[in-house]
Parts: sequence; C-alpha cells; structure tokens
Amino acid sequence: MGVEFSSVTLNRASMKSGEYLAVHPFGKIPGMKAADGETGIFESGALMLYVADLSGSLPTPEQRGAAASWVIWANATMWPALESSRGKGDMQALFGPVDAILGKQKWILGDTFSIADMAIGAYIRYGEMFFGMALPKTMPNLVAFMDAIKNREHFKATVGGG
Repeated sequence: MGVEFSSVTLNRASMKSGEYLAVHPFGKIPGMKAADGETGIFESGALMLYVADLSGSLPTPEQRGAAASWVIWANATMWPALESSRGKGDMQALFGPVDAILGKQKWILGDTFSIADMAIGAYIRYGEMFFGMALPKTMPNLVAFMDAIKNREHFKATVGGG
C-alpha cells in the first residue's frame, strides 16, 4: 500500500489556527492528518508508528509492540538523555544494550530495517549534529549500524548523512 504525503508551510499563526489545533492540540510540530482526513496524529513516534501501520510493515501485534518499545525508548529515554547531557552522558549505560543487540543481528528487530532503526538512528544523528556527539569506538556494532543508516538514500534526503 502506498502512502501519500503532502508538505505544508507552517508558521506561528497557522499552528494556532483551529484547523491545525485539530491535528495537534498543543499547536506544535510534528503533526498530521490521518488517511481518513479527520484524525489528528502528533508526536514523532506516533507519526512513525502510524506510517509503519499504513505501510503494513508491522503486521502483527507482537511486531508492532516490539517496534513501539524502541520508538518510545528513543523518544522518551534516549533523546532526553542525549539532550540533557548535550551528548556527553554515560554512553555505555545508554547504548551498551543496543550495541550488544546489534552484535547479534543487523537491525534492532532482526534482519529487516524497521521504524525502530529509523527512530534510534535519527536521534543519534541529531546528537551528532546538535551536540557534536561521537559514538564510542568501544561500540563497533552501533557505529556500523549508524554507518549503514547514514548510507540509506531516504535517510540522507531527510535527516542528512554524515
């Protein structure tokens, strides 16, 4: 199933309009209307999971739950830890388990790239871009994971390679 996207230009005034507040009740970004043209979806993790659902890439409740665990971890745990430490926090505590998982499989959920990888990769890239963060060389699996993500065509086009 294809997913159709359209881009809109937002400014402070349009983000406080009734039309946009129906999408995002706090008048922030990101936000989008669902395929039904009515339902508002906001917060990056929710948007990512919704698009994954539309694409059919998470066909079982177990797959969706596993992906949601990582997307929510990236949004609620990983990014706040990076942001509050300006990318200088305890990388072993934050990323040690991720590096261990990636030592056993190519992607977070197994052999197939998923929305979980996108969420984690995007926030690591933001840490690099915003704070000059560097992944420790003691985490070669995570470094290889990020190299693979940065080389993805759509990642380069949206988040930027490195």
